[in-house]
Amino acid sequence: MSALRAYLAKYGSAGRPGVVALRTLLDDIDPVHAARSVLEVKTRRLLVASGFTDFVREFPLDWRGRTYRFDFAFTRDRTILETNGRRWHDDANDYESDNEKWSVPGRHGYRIVLATWEKVTRRPAQLMTELATTLGQSGRMRPMS
Repeated sequence: MSALRAYLAKYGSAGRPGVVALRTLLDDIDPVHAARSVLEVKTRRLLVASGFTDFVREFPLDWRGRTYRFDFAFTRDRTILETNGRRWHDDANDYESDNEKWSVPGRHGYRIVLATWEKVTRRPAQLMTELATTLGQSGRMRPMS
């Protein structure tokens, strides 16, 4: 990413085709944790556009010697937002491990909100309301879209 940004700084003058698009794409990339799915990218964009910016990506929680990573954590509010797309969670063989993973936040005193493809792409306002309500249960009001 730094090489692309340096290239844009040197050669990305106004009017050059693709410069704006490339800058926009670079700004959408999480600088620390690369997204593992399109749903994660769309969810991150939705969160930021809705004013939710104080999240931690790939938040680790340990349970019985195993570390589970969660897509978005609002640590101050002890809330996890986990993307749940069919591509990675539709296999019957993963049923037990998925349910075990989703139980871990509760064991650490966290609430969990699941962001599905349907909610992120077709009902984003509903998802942001669900998240704001869950975060609001910590006594701190949050932005709503």
